[in-house]
Amino acid sequence: MIFNFNRLMIKHSVKLKGVIHIGGYIGEEYNLYLQNDVRDIIFFEPIQEHFNVLKSNVGHRPTLVRKALGNENKKIEINISKSPGGFQNGSGASSSILNPKLHLTHHPHITFEEKREVDMIKLDDFWSERSDLNKEDYNFINIDIQGYELEALKGSKGTLETVDHILSEVNREEVYEGCVIVDELDEFLGSFNFQRLETNWQGGIWGDAFYSKVSK
Repeated sequence: MIFNFNRLMIKHSVKLKGVIHIGGYIGEEYNLYLQNDVRDIIFFEPIQEHFNVLKSNVGHRPTLVRKALGNENKKIEINISKSPGGFQNGSGASSSILNPKLHLTHHPHITFEEKREVDMIKLDDFWSERSDLNKEDYNFINIDIQGYELEALKGSKGTLETVDHILSEVNREEVYEGCVIVDELDEFLGSFNFQRLETNWQGGIWGDAFYSKVSK
């Protein structure tokens, strides 16, 4: 996450109920959620090694789901990224369902030598699998899945009706082949009355964007 999360919540008067974190990796934001008194948290992380570390880092309080999110329910291949230094240096954090493109030249120390099959589900269908969870208890989505954000959000249209805020990774160029460009994400989320309020282009061609739902 590029933004200072606590500052972002204060600046935009965000009242967090529950968080849906898509692309949980190893749970680096978990303590930030706790600092904001969030107790209803769902982490989606499809890669087994990441999931194991995530579980170790956050314990059993959040809901942990070892699946990718997209606009279909199926098995799909994901490109596994590796970088020197292991998890302490972000190894695996660039893994994506999409093939890397500009990422290869902008971050040559990160390699993609392995593909692995994972389970993918639509977020809207997840709720019927988990009758113990109520989507209306979650009003914030944090999504960072390396250019595949739009596909995951297309499978979340019903959920977006009850979500108030979204923090998403965004791209200005094809960091990954066919990745969503920020204007496309703006248009899609705009149809659900979300407006992009802040953008941080720390990566130059990639960054983070914060969206909030505005009145019609």
